[in-house]
Amino acid sequence: MKTIQMEIDEDLLAEVERAIRESGTTRSEFICNSLRLLLRDSLVPALEKTHQEGYKKSPVTEGEFDVWETEQIWGDQWIIHTPSSLTTSPSSKCTMRLL
Repeated sequence: MKTIQMEIDEDLLAEVERAIRESGTTRSEFICNSLRLLLRDSLVPALEKTHQEGYKKSPVTEGEFDVWETEQIWGDQWIIHTPSSLTTSPSSKCTMRLL
């Protein structure tokens, strides 16, 4: 682990400090997690480009994925059931069942 020193705008620092208080984390942990997210997100455009290039070289053929159609669950099969006393409380319990 290395210790670094950095400059940060006062308004941005105030926002960071507020987020740290709300999340119950440390400044160091918050900044490290933020940097990890930025690094991960910076990879997305390159991965998308690779994906697009792959499909340009080898386009999907008609019917290529039809065999999987019956295996897919699109989410509209899920119904959310709440307790009989409907509540919007975050602590209310709900269950899901596949139709």
